[in-house]
Amino acid sequence: MGSDDDRPLRGECPECSKLVSKSNMAKHRKICGKKKPRKSRKAINRDSYVRNKDKILRKRQEYRLVDQFRRLSGIFFKYKIFMKKINVKWTAARRKLAELEPQEIEVEAVERTAWTPVTPSNILYGVREGWWKDITL
Repeated sequence: MGSDDDRPLRGECPECSKLVSKSNMAKHRKICGKKKPRKSRKAINRDSYVRNKDKILRKRQEYRLVDQFRRLSGIFFKYKIFMKKINVKWTAARRKLAELEPQEIEVEAVERTAWTPVTPSNILYGVREGWWKDITL
């Protein structure tokens, strides 16, 4: 018990000269080769981090405001509800929307094709007019 023969074979790491078991040598080399410390939150450039976070939060709030206004206006106009609570929320959302900076929305025009009736050569011609009259029970 406790003899040197029971221990796994050890080798010396060429970079840091530590004694490491042969089975762990590859894993140790991966770790040992990296001299730089791992990045933590403190290592990130704080100014750019805060700026980016503020931008994301501002966008999220704008989207939430627009959604809230859309939902409340839908309820307000659909059911003609003049309850005080909804009316107050709706006006507050409308006021906040008005305070936001105006932004142009890029919308592409949708191409619409003109409606054409079914031609006599089409299979569906005449199906709509009186197809049930031919059925006898």
